[in-house]
Amino acid sequence: MRTINVDIRPEPYQRSFFTQRERLSGMYSGRGVGKSWVMHNKACIALASGENVLYLTPTNSLLRKQMMPRMLSTLRSWGLTATWNKSDETISVDGSTGILWGASYRNYDDVCRGAAGVSTVCYHELAKADDLPMLFAAVAPTMRGARFEPQTIYATTP
Repeated sequence: MRTINVDIRPEPYQRSFFTQRERLSGMYSGRGVGKSWVMHNKACIALASGENVLYLTPTNSLLRKQMMPRMLSTLRSWGLTATWNKSDETISVDGSTGILWGASYRNYDDVCRGAAGVSTVCYHELAKADDLPMLFAAVAPTMRGARFEPQTIYATTP
């Protein structure tokens, strides 16, 4: 894993997401609090540091129209050369060994079959997932690898 220095400015109530290393952490709050901002920045930091990331959203539309472009823009604003492969919904960063796989709660099964060595899983709006046991069962095998402790983060509205 490589070290990167970026200047992000979380609100006081968001700071713990960027300093904690618990294996499971979440944010449960109403609209407009900044859950999406926290999630995409955490994913970008992990990816730029060389980690493999699985980023799940409720719909393909949210993934393709908002989250993937936002993460690509963030990585580029940090001076990194990032590429979004739209056919397989991945983002990679030049000089980094990490890869980010994007999927929706409707197509995660196919993506999870191809993802491996995932150290960070981001569940965006987790309450909107229809079948949590099946989702977790599909994601779990992606979180295997040598010498890392997978981290799961989620954000959702009530």
